[in-house]
Amino acid sequence: RKLLGNTAVPTATRLRLANALVFAKGDYGAATWPDLTSREAARHHGAHLRVFRTVAGQERWKGAGSGSDASVLAALGALLPRMQRLVARVSLFVRAVSGGHCQLLWVLALGLRAKRSWLRTIMDDLAWLASLDSPLAQYRVGGFSGWCRVMADQPKKVMQAIKLAVKAAS
Repeated sequence: RKLLGNTAVPTATRLRLANALVFAKGDYGAATWPDLTSREAARHHGAHLRVFRTVAGQERWKGAGSGSDASVLAALGALLPRMQRLVARVSLFVRAVSGGHCQLLWVLALGLRAKRSWLRTIMDDLAWLASLDSPLAQYRVGGFSGWCRVMADQPKKVMQAIKLAVKAAS
């Protein structure tokens, strides 16, 4: 807290330190998490926002934080924690598809009917991305197989479009 809240250090530097020292450890493996329950998501969101508020100098316990979560995130140029998880999950999926890891994809498909399936979460993420008014909307027609084809052919282009769409939606 002393380092992340130190106003003598530029905000951009403190944000990079938070990403490297706090979120890298706390969110380790977040790309493999299925959709969180509402309670898990609330705890994850709250933990992130406490760190972001410290970096932004808007800690509520000090009486300095009257801004909304959205205003704190906007001031720092940060994504909502759920959006960060979405980008991490989809990025991992793009790497699996573009890398031709067919056996992994088959194993994931076997778990598709599980209550909290990672692949189901990916499918929901992709459906949400396709519902946005962005270049990603064109993949709505091709469905899941269309997404997989374009991810295999143009993984970097897909990830750039996803990051832009998520940032615009936040």
